Amino acid sequence: REFRTWGVKLLESSAKVEEIVCSKLPKYEDQYRGREFPDFISYWTFEDIIKEQITKLEEPAVAMLNKVIYMVEEKFLQLANKRFANFQNLNNAAQARIGCISDRQATTAKNCILTQFKMERIIYCQDNIYTDDLKAARAEGISKDTKIKDLAFGCASRQCPSFALEMVSHVKAYFTGASKRLSNQIPLIILSTVLHDFGNYLQTSMLHLLQGKEEINYLLQEDHEAANQQKLLTSRISHLNKAYQYLVDFKSL
Repeated sequence: REFRTWGVKLLESSAKVEEIVCSKLPKYEDQYRGREFPDFISYWTFEDIIKEQITKLEEPAVAMLNKVIYMVEEKFLQLANKRFANFQNLNNAAQARIGCISDRQATTAKNCILTQFKMERIIYCQDNIYTDDLKAARAEGISKDTKIKDLAFGCASRQCPSFALEMVSHVKAYFTGASKRLSNQIPLIILSTVLHDFGNYLQTSMLHLLQGKEEINYLLQEDHEAANQQKLLTSRISHLNKAYQYLVDFKSL
């Protein structure tokens, strides 16, 4: 569910590109005017818009990680409580290890996510991939422009510089590729570190815990009340078995 929400977040960001470009261009026009020719597609403007949009996705990605790590930790804690209910010492040891592994994996995953976003802020794309995405963005722009004569990609043409349409195409083209990477990479990072590695590390840690000869008796000490209950049930089963045997013997007379 969290990964689907992340995918929706990326789609929403892509859909807002047109509006964002139209609102940002006047600012950049004032900032860089005099250093660039009129109607020139500014690489600096393009780069700043892309970086800003990618940076906005960083916090939601980390928030998604925190939600997933919390859910996984809770499931492991519930499992420990269920399986080791009668062995309080073992349960405490298991929960301590779950907490430590959770903190460690959360830190590892967060660092990987931040590294991914750091790389995404380096504007780069293979020429052939970018060319294909740009063609698709331009084709979409032409289709919209045909249907909406008085609007340019969702904003009034009189409110946007003349090169707004071309800038929108470039930003959408690049953001298409970036969105595809983030839609896969962020969930993969979480799946690898939080789900796959968490379980493996916990399994290894518990096996090492139970290999300690000096601690094994302490860890497997049964809860006093549970032990008494078990003895009572064992005694009752023994009495029932004896009664059953008496009935069998009586029937055979």
